[in-house]
Amino acid sequence: MKPMRLLSMLVAILLVSAWLPGHAESPASSAAPSEPDRTQPDDVEPLQDEQQAPEASASDADQPQEEITASSEDEQPEQSIVGDSLRRDGDASLSELAQQIQAFEQDQAKLVLEARVAQIERATHRYHADLIEPLTLLGDAHMQAQEYEKAVDLYARAVHIDRVSNGLHTPNQVHVVYKEAQALMKLGNLPEANNRYEYAYELQLRRFEPGDEALLEPTYQLADWYMTSGNILPARVLYQNAVDILEQNGRGEHPDAIRPLRAIAQTYKLQRFPPIYLRRTDTGESPFSFSESDDEITPSLDAGARTIAQFPRGERALASVVKILDADPASDPVAQANAYLDLADWYLLFDHQRRYEPLYAHVYEMLGEAAQARFAEPHLLYYPRPADPRAPSEAKRGEAAQGKVTLGFRVSQAGEVEDLTTLAAEPDESMVFRVRRSMRIARFRPRLEDGVPVEASGQRFEHVYTYYLDKGEVTEALQASAPNADAVPEKAP
Repeated sequence: MKPMRLLSMLVAILLVSAWLPGHAESPASSAAPSEPDRTQPDDVEPLQDEQQAPEASASDADQPQEEITASSEDEQPEQSIVGDSLRRDGDASLSELAQQIQAFEQDQAKLVLEARVAQIERATHRYHADLIEPLTLLGDAHMQAQEYEKAVDLYARAVHIDRVSNGLHTPNQVHVVYKEAQALMKLGNLPEANNRYEYAYELQLRRFEPGDEALLEPTYQLADWYMTSGNILPARVLYQNAVDILEQNGRGEHPDAIRPLRAIAQTYKLQRFPPIYLRRTDTGESPFSFSESDDEITPSLDAGARTIAQFPRGERALASVVKILDADPASDPVAQANAYLDLADWYLLFDHQRRYEPLYAHVYEMLGEAAQARFAEPHLLYYPRPADPRAPSEAKRGEAAQGKVTLGFRVSQAGEVEDLTTLAAEPDESMVFRVRRSMRIARFRPRLEDGVPVEASGQRFEHVYTYYLDKGEVTEALQASAPNADAVPEKAP
């Protein structure tokens, strides 16, 4: 009995083993078995399998199917952060954030941009190109909040990432470099601001060919900065470069040439008539440098003496502006009159009476009824501002206050100051000498009657300046103004 049972069991096991290799399928496939497709070779996989399931790597084959699926799902968010879908959605949100910053709602924009930067850094790395725009906008938000040091750091990082991602001299960084320069200027770091303006200009010189009109705007950017910082000699060179570019493109007599031509004349005017009292110098340094020593501060007329021979160049620039406006049928009559007026003022400053008198008469006629009100009083053309009183040391410096010196005088037919008198000085007379010294060499456009220059008496001028109180003086003033603690108040009757 037992041998027969063992034999039956052995036969059953052999039958099951022979059946399993070809039929270990799902219940659905076993319920509806199908024959293999004999039309394809055995070594070619079905097309459906090739489209739906790419070949798994050797490491994936060793993992359970659930783990492989979970890891692919975890990778999906990282791919979307740097993918096209996020860039497309992110651009719209960044544009909205920029509008929010311009509307002085920078605090909320900061939080969103900081989260965006952290998100991109987690998904990629600290030098990914997707960081450039949000870092720049975050710098704008800090600029709007007057947090200039933080803005400088953010702009500098955005520029660095752009250089790493796109190349050392990519033009994409130019607009951020300008923002960085403006933030440095707000901090008072003028040398570094100057470096950034010059760097932005150099980047665009590399980008465009000489004479390309695309160089006009970067040329104006740097030239205007030089004018602001008092570097009038390199500014003049750049404005002349702008004129040359316009001439090379056949637009030397186009209204677009008015801007650089006027600026060229202004550089000559500023060199001869500096806006502040300057140190006397015989060197080639910028005439806008000045000393903190009161003994060295004198009218810088020697700087003008060195450039008096350049007077015709400024004159020709202003005459060219007049010529361009006269030839343009679309020019505004008031703009034409102002161009003649600039030339007349130029002749007056340089003492060419026979030239400025007929021009003033011509402008008076051009303006018609408006001329009487416009030229009823003298107009200040030049007044070199004196330096404010020197501030005490930080340890002794108190609060800032404003002082004022009021002068009376008469303006001659030639625009010179005569009969100068001091009318008032607050809080003391410490600034009277400096203000009077500046007013003696001031020049005015004289009052005009029917186009003829006439003298004007009874003129007044107020010079307002800033000074700092000494902390000891503040304490004494407070004690003097406080009620006497020892005094016994009188009893009411």
